[in-house]
Amino acid sequence: GYCDAMTTLREVKVRFAPEDLEAIDRLAQTAGKSRSEYLRDLVTGNTNTLQTPMDFHRLVAGAHRSTSGHLDVRQVQAVVAYVVTELLGAGGGVARGA
Repeated sequence: GYCDAMTTLREVKVRFAPEDLEAIDRLAQTAGKSRSEYLRDLVTGNTNTLQTPMDFHRLVAGAHRSTSGHLDVRQVQAVVAYVVTELLGAGGGVARGA
């Protein structure tokens, strides 16, 4: 884990265009991570952001905010659950070619 490796982490300087950095910050915030942790996870292939029920609720809350309240939170939960299931390959719908 990162906590165990903190003493061995080295700083790397990377430059981004301002609009790219804003997008990275938004994605990191949605994932509930710092910018550094988000980029580190992308580089190392650790993109599974749904490891706990709290991660699912954080994703639902972000999706609900993005609708500006135009959808009921239960509708958002259903859509998020469907998409996550399809992306993880456990569903039998569109993502699996049904």
